[in-house]
Amino acid sequence: MKTIATITLVLLIFLSCSNEKINPEKPEPSTSNNNVENFDSFFDKFSSDSVFQRSHIKFPLMTESFDVGSDKTNTSTVNADKWSFFNIKKTE
Repeated sequence: MKTIATITLVLLIFLSCSNEKINPEKPEPSTSNNNVENFDSFFDKFSSDSVFQRSHIKFPLMTESFDVGSDKTNTSTVNADKWSFFNIKKTE
C-alpha cells in the first residue's frame, strides 16, 4: 500500500509540473515597458473620469486607517452610493 501511495504521489507531482511547461498557448509574462504604459493610461483615466473610477472599484470597499492616538487600526466599508469621486493625482 505504501508503494502505491508513493507512486501516485510521484505521478501527481510529475503531471502537475509538466502541465505548466508544456502549455504553448499560455503567454509569457511581458518584460517590456508596455505594462507601465498600460498602468499609466489606466491611472490617468481612473484619476480623471468619475464613471470609469466607480466602475473599477469593487464595492463594498473596505477601508483601513491607523489612529496614532489610540494605537489602533480602524476598518470600515464604503458602499457605492456613498462613494464620491476624487482625483487621486491631486491628493496630498
